[in-house]
This record gives sequence, C-alpha cells and structure tokens, in this order.
Amino acid sequence: MKNLSALALSSSSNLRYLGLSLTFYDQPVEDVRELFWDYNSILQMLNISGQLAELAQLFENQPRNINNHVVESPIRITSLTLEYSLLVDDPMPVLEKFPTLRYLDLSYDSYVGKEMELPEGLIFLTSLQHLWLDSMPIDFIHKLCTTNGTQGQDYYRVAHFPHIDITQ
Repeated sequence: MKNLSALALSSSSNLRYLGLSLTFYDQPVEDVRELFWDYNSILQMLNISGQLAELAQLFENQPRNINNHVVESPIRITSLTLEYSLLVDDPMPVLEKFPTLRYLDLSYDSYVGKEMELPEGLIFLTSLQHLWLDSMPIDFIHKLCTTNGTQGQDYYRVAHFPHIDITQ
C-alpha cells in the first residue's frame, strides 16, 4: 500500500481515479480511516465488507472553507458499498454528507441497529442515481416501498432517485 500511496500522491502521477475494495474483520477503525484519507483526493469507489465500529469515525474530517464562505466536503466518493458492516448507529447522517455520491449499496447486515432514519438531508442528495438495499430490516423497507398503491411513510424521501433496487 505504501507504493500505491507514493504513486497516487506523486506530482508526476497520471492516476485520477481509484477504487478500493476492503475486506476486514476486527480491523481498528484508525487503520481504515488512515487508508481512506491517504487516497481521498482520487478515491471514487469504495467497497467495504466487514465489521465497522462506526461509519462516522471513518469519514470524519474537517471540511474546507473556500473564500471564507463556501464549505466544501473533502469526500469525493461516487460509489459506496457497505456489507456485513454490522453498524449499530444509523449511517444516514454520515451518508447524506457525500455530495458526489451516485451509487449507494447497503447490503447484508450493513446495518443491524434498531431504527434507521432517512434524514431530510437525503432528499437534497441530488447526485444519487442508484440506491440498492439488500437484506435490510423489514420495517425499514416497508417505510420506503409502495405496497398495493399505498406509499410507505418515507417513500417521498427516496422517490426522486432514478433507480431504487430493494431485495430481501
């Protein structure tokens, strides 16, 4: 990984896009966080398979101020897959801060907490083109789906996404 880091951060590098697929179990979040921030400027696709203590710790960092007025998110990820993450805390407050996110896949025990909310901010995540939910809690799914012509209570929060795939 150190060679890849040197290549990615080199001024002579032509590397403009990087996708990482990480599989780990009981990995300290600090190690994963360091890896993420080392490649943040070019990291566009991130697949994480394995237990995460808390999603917010992985992505926490200070946003940058531009012209003392505009706050820019340092996160450039366009595709994020989480599976077997066993997150207990709701990931939505973190995910809604990804301004370039176009594809989101929450699958296979990515979330095992009691209740996942879809904060109002997700409505304004206009870059998201594809939401994939697989093997998520049934109560959560019912809030998002339309059943027998009746929309779930949170359907309006995801209705603007062009592609939504929900499987059990």
